[in-house]
Amino acid sequence: CLPRLSGFAAVVDTSATVDARLNEDVELGCRLQESKSINQITWQKITGSAVNNLATYSEYFGAKVLEPYEQRINISTASLNVTSIRIKGVRSEDEGCYRCLFSEYPTGSVTGKTCLVVHELYDITTKSSNISATEDTYFLMCSATGKPAPEVFWRTSENKTLTAEEQRTDNGNGRVTVISNLTLKYSDGVYGGVDCIVKHPALQNAESRHFVLLYEKTDEPAKKQGSYLVEVVIFSIFGAVVLYCIYRYKTKGTNIHKEMMERNQCGPLFRV
Repeated sequence: CLPRLSGFAAVVDTSATVDARLNEDVELGCRLQESKSINQITWQKITGSAVNNLATYSEYFGAKVLEPYEQRINISTASLNVTSIRIKGVRSEDEGCYRCLFSEYPTGSVTGKTCLVVHELYDITTKSSNISATEDTYFLMCSATGKPAPEVFWRTSENKTLTAEEQRTDNGNGRVTVISNLTLKYSDGVYGGVDCIVKHPALQNAESRHFVLLYEKTDEPAKKQGSYLVEVVIFSIFGAVVLYCIYRYKTKGTNIHKEMMERNQCGPLFRV
């Protein structure tokens, strides 16, 4: 539901706040609820205690955008009861409140107000270093500056959120730098890689930066498994050899015994 802001005897419908991303185009609009004999529409920007005229529209003179806004602002009027301005390539200084005036002579003006909020996000910075080769320890850093403060956090490839140390620096004018530091050891059980996730109203979707963790011990579980398989094979072969030797020994022993028995049976035939 849009707020209603009263003038002399009429009501203006407008959005209380309008959000915009830095460098995108944005439109601000006002609509006069009651039918009036409006002679002119004026758009103004309120900066502190100062009020600056941006653009006007009248039946007699048509649309006129004032300096220095001619290249960045368009005013459109479907009728003298409905008006909007379009700001091209929103800048940080465009943030603030705007006023639309519906003027009726000699009665006076009916006023509506809407405030523009500009969301800013600057470069996402990352850094990684292996700070201890002996212990396989990684230090990861991810930072972003924005207005309002961006949200920075870490996730593993299994979508598990990791706990990190966070520092915030107020840069003035609502801009905040968020630095997130993450330290990971091989013993933490996080292998493969992690992602730094940044969320901010200036982004349609969250942005991520991927870090690959090249631990020297990363393949140790695989090595252990491979070593175990080799041991199993070796013991299996050894066992087979032992069984074969036993079999051969028993077979050879049986043959010798059989041969001796045959000799004993044939012996008397050759005696004199």
